[in-house]
Amino acid sequence: MAADGPEVSPSGDGGIHESIRPVPAEGPPHRSVLLYYRYFPDDVLAATGADVSVQSLVSHQRTLCRRLGLRGRVLISAEGINGTVSGADADVLRAYIGAMESTALGACGTVEEAGTEGPRPFAGVDWKWSSAGGTRHIFPDLKVEPAKEIVSTGGSVSVRDVVEHGGTHLDPRQFHAMLTSRPPADRPPVLLDVRNTFEHAVGHFVGANGDPAEQPAAMTNFSTFEREYCKKNAGALADRTVMMYCTGGIRCEKASAALKKHGVREVYQLRYAYC
Repeated sequence: MAADGPEVSPSGDGGIHESIRPVPAEGPPHRSVLLYYRYFPDDVLAATGADVSVQSLVSHQRTLCRRLGLRGRVLISAEGINGTVSGADADVLRAYIGAMESTALGACGTVEEAGTEGPRPFAGVDWKWSSAGGTRHIFPDLKVEPAKEIVSTGGSVSVRDVVEHGGTHLDPRQFHAMLTSRPPADRPPVLLDVRNTFEHAVGHFVGANGDPAEQPAAMTNFSTFEREYCKKNAGALADRTVMMYCTGGIRCEKASAALKKHGVREVYQLRYAYC
C-alpha cells in the first residue's frame, strides 16, 4: 500500500463528465485490495481507430464488479483505465484479474463476447496488491465512472504522447542505484516528486546529497504540471538526468511525456511508485 495510506479514489484527477449512481455493496468487510492503471497501448488504439467505446467498457466493468461483489473506484476514458477495488479475499480479485485480462474489443471499440479474438486492453496491467484489516469496509460502495482523461492534463498530454515519449521505467533497486551512483558534486540527478503538494508534505524521498525531492510549487492539481512546471523549467533540465516518482505511477507516465515533449532528454520514473 502507498505510504500515505489506502487510496479512496484512483490516483489522478480525471475530469469526469458523467456520473453513474454508486452501487451499494453488502457482506463482510473486504480484506484484499487491488490498485492498477493502464494507458491503452498502440495495438488497442490502432485496432479501434483510437475510438474505444467508453460506455461499453463502463457497462462491462460495472457488471463484472457487481458479479464479484467488489467495491471501489474506477475511472475509464478513451485513453485507459485507473482503478482501486476491494474484494472479500484474494481469490475474488484473482478472478477479477482473469476476467479483465481476457476482455477483448471489437472493431468498433466495444467489449465483445468472451473468447472473441481482438485487442485486449487490460493485458499487461501492473496489478498492485494490498490487504486491509479492521471491521469496516475500505470503500462504502462501488463507483465506475467515465472520464475525459484518467489523469487530467487539460488535453495537453495524450495517450499517444505517453506511448511515444514516456520516460524509462526503473524498479526500486535500479532507481536507488541510479540516485546514489553519482557524487553530489557531479551534477546529481534531479529528483522530482510529481504528487500533489499535500501528498509531498506527508512524506517524500531525499536525494543522494540529502536534499528533499523537488516538488512543483503550488501543484494542488496535476493538470497544472505541464503549464506551470514544464514550460518554466524544461530549459534548465534539458541536459540533466530527471528521476521522478508519484503515488501509483500513473501521473509519472504523463509527467515524463510532458517533460520530454519540452526537450528534456533523460527522464526516468519509479515503476512501482510510492507503494
